[in-house]
Amino acid sequence: MLVVCEYPTVLPRVVLDAVPGGAIGCHPALLPRWQGPSPIAWALRMGDPVIGLSVHRMTGDAYDDGPVLAQDSIPAPDEFDPAALRAHLTRKLLRGVLPKALTALVHCEPGAPQDADVAT
Repeated sequence: MLVVCEYPTVLPRVVLDAVPGGAIGCHPALLPRWQGPSPIAWALRMGDPVIGLSVHRMTGDAYDDGPVLAQDSIPAPDEFDPAALRAHLTRKLLRGVLPKALTALVHCEPGAPQDADVAT
């Protein structure tokens, strides 16, 4: 299995196919909102009341478009401190969301499809 966190490029299908267990991505947004790069900055710029973290299956078709295995959120901060926010997301969310996603994989759960109509 391949676990990817905040990789700013779509991995080609040949890479994903080379990994027998498939690949999952840890994306710092509540997918399908803010697919692609700089999701936290976009969420804060657009005044989203919460920010979050999603773990999704990687398809190799487009940025962050695979089924979501697990996600959680926290209130958006009043002030933007990138280092503090990243640390907070890691402590508060990744430690809870990633184990849920891995459990879903162990139980062969497909994940929740993303609604392309609300993707950004």
